Amino acid sequence: MKTYIGVDLGGTNVRAALVDELGQILHIEKRDARAHESAELIVDNVIQCIQSLPNYQSASGLGIGVPGPVDFKAGWMIMATNIPALTMYPLKKVLEESFPFQCF
Repeated sequence: MKTYIGVDLGGTNVRAALVDELGQILHIEKRDARAHESAELIVDNVIQCIQSLPNYQSASGLGIGVPGPVDFKAGWMIMATNIPALTMYPLKKVLEESFPFQCF
C-alpha cells in the first residue's frame, strides 16, 4: 500500500500526517511552527516533524500547505505574512533535497 505525507505549515503549528492511498490518516506529528525564527530553523523544524513519522522514507510523495500565495514554478511563497522568513525561500527545493520523494 502506498503512503503519502501531508504537511500543514501555519504561523502557530506545523503538522505532518502519514496517510494511505485512500486518504486515511495513519499517524500525525505536531509541533510549534517557530514562525518568527530564521528560514533555516523553520524548515529544519518541518523536516524533523516529517522525520518523526514512522516509515516516512517509504512515502511516495509529500504535499505541503502554506499560509500564503505560492509561485509553483519557483517553489516558494510569494508572500508569507505570518512566516516572513519564508517569503521567496526555496522551500520545495530544500524539501526535495532532504527526502527521497517528490514534494508538491
